[in-house]
Amino acid sequence: SGSAATLHVLAQALQAEKRLPEARQMVQKAIVLQDKALAVEPGNPQYRQFLGNHYLLLSGIALAQDNVGSAAKEAEEALREALQVFEKLAADFPTVPGYRKSLGASHFGLVILLHKTGRPKEVEDALRQALPIFEKLAADFPSVAEHRKCLAVNYNALGELLMSRAGQRKEADEALRQALQVYEKLVVDFPTVPDYQKDLADLHNSRGNLMQKTRRPKEAEDAYRQGLQVYEKLATDFPTMPVYRKGLANSHYSLGVLLSETRRQKEAEDAYREGLRIYEKLAADFPTVPDYRDCLGNSYHNLGDVLLNTGRSKEAEEAFRQAIRMLEKQATDFPASPQYASSFAGTLNDLALALKAEEKLPEARQMVEKAVTLQNKALEVEPGNAQYRQFLRNHYSVLSEIALALNDAESAAKAALELQKLYPRSWEQQLRAARLIAQCVRVVSVDSKLSNERRRELIESYEKQVVGLLQDAVQNGFKEVSTLPGQEVFGFLAVRPDFWKLVQESASKATTPAH
Repeated sequence: SGSAATLHVLAQALQAEKRLPEARQMVQKAIVLQDKALAVEPGNPQYRQFLGNHYLLLSGIALAQDNVGSAAKEAEEALREALQVFEKLAADFPTVPGYRKSLGASHFGLVILLHKTGRPKEVEDALRQALPIFEKLAADFPSVAEHRKCLAVNYNALGELLMSRAGQRKEADEALRQALQVYEKLVVDFPTVPDYQKDLADLHNSRGNLMQKTRRPKEAEDAYRQGLQVYEKLATDFPTMPVYRKGLANSHYSLGVLLSETRRQKEAEDAYREGLRIYEKLAADFPTVPDYRDCLGNSYHNLGDVLLNTGRSKEAEEAFRQAIRMLEKQATDFPASPQYASSFAGTLNDLALALKAEEKLPEARQMVEKAVTLQNKALEVEPGNAQYRQFLRNHYSVLSEIALALNDAESAAKAALELQKLYPRSWEQQLRAARLIAQCVRVVSVDSKLSNERRRELIESYEKQVVGLLQDAVQNGFKEVSTLPGQEVFGFLAVRPDFWKLVQESASKATTPAH
């Protein structure tokens, strides 16, 4: 058992140095030796505790690997072994709080693994199993702050999990409220521990996110402002602690997003500028920390959106260019991380919109074409990422609109058709593509460089594409076909029999009673 303990400590040191394969070998040897010690003294509680700790360490080493997927099975097996050990110890020695704490920690380790491997239902089950353990520990030992913090962490994790489920948001709110009560009491009981204040501020922000998602903007604003107030005090009291300064900047950012979404653009601008002031200082003080550059770039981007929405396209352009200066470096420095390329592409897209508003169309086109390339690369790495797909859809739409403004019908139609490829079963995207290609008819109709024959060919081609897209949209659930003849953008279709056939067939289906 003594040799196993030595190997355990060595494995921890190797893990800290990121020498994970060696750390794994050491802790596996420790498990073998501990099992041998237990074979001699099977009832020894200390040996059993050591074995459980070895399994917890093995799971932590597995989870620390870059490719969690390949090590997930080993991590889960180790965690479940630890659970068995500590469940038995907690049952055999109910008055020893350390065994219950280790049991709760094993459940929470399982929570982390299941979350990383995309198993939300099992995450919920593991959290609900850990909660009563920490509730009892916190009740039995109220002077031990760590037990109360673990309880709050579990409540918070459960609340954030349930937050994403529309039918369980009330329960999510209650879980976060419970966590809030625990942290508020911790702050009162331990006023000299700033991290409890930080946890409280972060929890206020989590509640703000929940209120925002459930369309309760007033309550969201109250929560964000409470978090902001706590972080302002922390940043003032501990000016050399960058984590508190970043928390304050993040609070301004979250408040800015809410204010922008509720059309309070001036207040949103003020919030973003406050956050920017802090992020700029952090990025200057810690130039080797990429996260600060990322936050700074995203804040400039959001400020640019506010400026663009309030008709200040020139100022918006400047803000977007500042964002690009940060985000391009992130994408270059971390080519294997698609989120940086995606974020960079999103900013290029919005810069293109600002340039379009200033009628700088050729440059706008260059920006959005670059955005398309970057976002496609991000989507290739993570083809299931819904946000990357949505961003790419936006880029193609903007590219099509800019090509139309440049009277380049061919490029506009090509970009519009990409919407159908990205969302082959979405009538909304098929209708959007149809509207864009319909405008190509207008462009070629007045293009004096085309011969009459070529003009007729292109008009016929675009008209057929529009009708085809409308037919696909109807197949995929578009119901308001009767409104199409009255829409100016589709006015040219009035002479096409295939268009009227689509309208009449849809009207007939709408009036046919269901059997």
